Amino acid sequence: MSQNQVLDIYGQPSKKDKRDAISDLWKYENEGFDLEFVTDIVTKIKIYKNGSRKFDWSGLSANDSMNTFVKKFF
Repeated sequence: MSQNQVLDIYGQPSKKDKRDAISDLWKYENEGFDLEFVTDIVTKIKIYKNGSRKFDWSGLSANDSMNTFVKKFF
């Protein structure tokens, strides 16, 4: 997903950090996640425990235990 696509869906982040010449970190603190971009494409998503975000098909979140992840995926 590009930065423009992210902006269309989530709006402006609460913080932007230019990491280096080709990478950026956008923080969506109220929503509970960060996005890292390399050359305008999302390469990493960090989901926080205090956020409401869940992984798509599994329904798991950062609040779920490692044991719950193991049961879901193995």
